[in-house]
Amino acid sequence: KTAYEIKECDWSSDVCSSDLNNLNDELVALMQVAIVLISAGETPINSVKLAAERAEGVIAQTLNKAFSRNFNNVEIVKILRLIAREAKSDSLNRMALSIQNAIDRGAPLIDVLQNQIRAMQSKNHAHLLKIAGRRELLLLLPVVFILMPISILFVIWPSIYQLGNFGF
Repeated sequence: KTAYEIKECDWSSDVCSSDLNNLNDELVALMQVAIVLISAGETPINSVKLAAERAEGVIAQTLNKAFSRNFNNVEIVKILRLIAREAKSDSLNRMALSIQNAIDRGAPLIDVLQNQIRAMQSKNHAHLLKIAGRRELLLLLPVVFILMPISILFVIWPSIYQLGNFGF
């Protein structure tokens, strides 16, 4: 079967409904397991297949469905690019393209995957820091609008009370 026949399958719609950040986290974990399997001597397609069989999540389920429907002869890059296209994931597409380039050029696949994983982890880390910064500002709102006015009132009240006693 060709990549066009894979695209028409209904299993790719599962990816669209999931959160993109969870996809990136799941992809990082799946590729780390695949790196260990590749370094143990497995082929790239078998390593991804074994990692997907033992993993849980949207990407793992999608890969398992693809492998169960006898897409073994299709390159893993085509499957990953299809998932990336359906999920609109730039990092997954970048991962698939880097795997394709490594295979075409004969570059060590483990090094390429490790570099991609590091890049994805740093991107996920930056995204988490951005979310944490927004939530930190939300946590400061009650402090600014509730606690600070009360604190200022406690500081100013004795002065106002004393001025009232003196007839001002």
